[in-house]
Amino acid sequence: MTYYLLGTGGMAHLLASLLSGTDWHCAGVWGRDANRATVLANALSAPVMGDLAALTLPVDLILVALADDAIATVVSKLPETTATLIHFSGTVPIAALQPHPHRAVCWPVYSIRDGQIPQPSIPAFGESSNPAARQALQSLTKALSWVLYEGPESTRRQLHLAAVIGNNFITHLLCICEQLCAEHDLPAAVLQPLLYQTFERAGSGNPCEAQTGPARRGDRATQDAHLALLTAHPHWQQLYTAISNSIAEMYPPQ
Repeated sequence: MTYYLLGTGGMAHLLASLLSGTDWHCAGVWGRDANRATVLANALSAPVMGDLAALTLPVDLILVALADDAIATVVSKLPETTATLIHFSGTVPIAALQPHPHRAVCWPVYSIRDGQIPQPSIPAFGESSNPAARQALQSLTKALSWVLYEGPESTRRQLHLAAVIGNNFITHLLCICEQLCAEHDLPAAVLQPLLYQTFERAGSGNPCEAQTGPARRGDRATQDAHLALLTAHPHWQQLYTAISNSIAEMYPPQ
């Protein structure tokens, strides 16, 4: 399979890393950052494409690994092509790849960062505009060793919401834990066994059944004491209250 790679960020680097060891051939790399594009192109033994209008070779796919707000703008400047265009966003609609007829989405349900290669068989949620695009999508996920789940945009958006809550929000809460420990000269390592236990329980069973704590048992006195300790952090007080109320609503008194 042959492809163009558009983009120079974390997703583009991940795709380049995973495809460089396969029989897929990169016909060119384009990016707004010329230096980063050169690094990627060298890794793939491919030329740097300085102008989108130069992407005229007949390729099988165009991998659109761009920031969400750049996808539609950049794609609109591409020459007419029979290649399948694939973007990797969890929220951008497949229609952003118009007017090109063969379109697909391949969103890896994983936090992508430069230099970090995920384990094989991570899930990817995708959709396609027609059978040819679907075949290209399946070929790509196979080459990447990703597990493809297919569904409509509406489902992908719901999954992205769940991923943000499960990844970004939890990371933020852990950051608050570290800051609270630091403010009171407590080693954050003290919490590590508890955190490992939390994620182990969540990953091995139903997290709803694993819920514990003062909000779960309706202990208002402890919650009020915690809020008093957060007086210096009113935003964290609001967060504590909102999450506690959500827990209490999910577990009404029996």
